[in-house]
Amino acid sequence: MLYDAYEGLSFSQIEKMIDFNKEWSWIGYAITPIILILKYITIGSILYGGIYLVFDEREFSFSNIIKSVIFADIVFWIANASKMAYFYFQSSYSLQDINYFFPLSLTQLFEADEVNSYLYYLLQSSNLFELVYWFVLAWIISKVADIDFDKSFNNVMLSYLPAFIIWVVFVTFISIMYS
Repeated sequence: MLYDAYEGLSFSQIEKMIDFNKEWSWIGYAITPIILILKYITIGSILYGGIYLVFDEREFSFSNIIKSVIFADIVFWIANASKMAYFYFQSSYSLQDINYFFPLSLTQLFEADEVNSYLYYLLQSSNLFELVYWFVLAWIISKVADIDFDKSFNNVMLSYLPAFIIWVVFVTFISIMYS
């Protein structure tokens, strides 16, 4: 199964890659919490700024907004779990299949070789889980901030959505520069 995933590589090359990953995997474990914390603080700051600008007559706790962002992130954990489950039940797949696949995204409409590599992130980011995330985030914030869901959803659309689009365009631009 592992050999199928690294299609086109010799057995010794696969062993070298595995040994390299074992030796340096601790870096990924150390960096992941830092990246997640930065992600939560950034999204929380964007949403808090939107709430502050729209609902300045109320007191909102930044820590409650951060907790809302962290709780809403469960949507993406479910997406990753469904991706793992999908490949668990597949008998044969390549490393390209794993990298290209994202459940319920626009990547499902195209074959991997039909799309330029710099568009992968854009297509993967355009998925049903992202849409559900917006609604879950708006619902949680409406409960935490004690505001109407429609107002909370408008806040998510006016603050988080533009930042998300800028981020996807930025990553796509970087992908074009290095492809």
